[in-house]
Amino acid sequence: VRESPFADTSSVLDMMKNAGPWFFAIMGVLYLGSLVGAFFMFQLRKTGFHIYTTAQLIMLIIPSLMIEGYILPFANLLLTGSFVLAYGINRRIMH
Repeated sequence: VRESPFADTSSVLDMMKNAGPWFFAIMGVLYLGSLVGAFFMFQLRKTGFHIYTTAQLIMLIIPSLMIEGYILPFANLLLTGSFVLAYGINRRIMH
């Protein structure tokens, strides 16, 4: 019997229901901060790098604190780390 790729959907939905509205409010603010930071970096402002990096790191930590049973996906860590590293390397051209 072939398993559906969506077999765990109900358990993910249950985890998200348990997160509560504060989780989504906090994550919304962090996503907005990340977007503002990216906009500032686009304007070559170092402040944007710090805002973006802080928001991204907190976004990695918050689900572990607020959702019971949450395990940080390695892909999220790798993607966030690679963007922060790439922006950090190019930070010297920002003012």
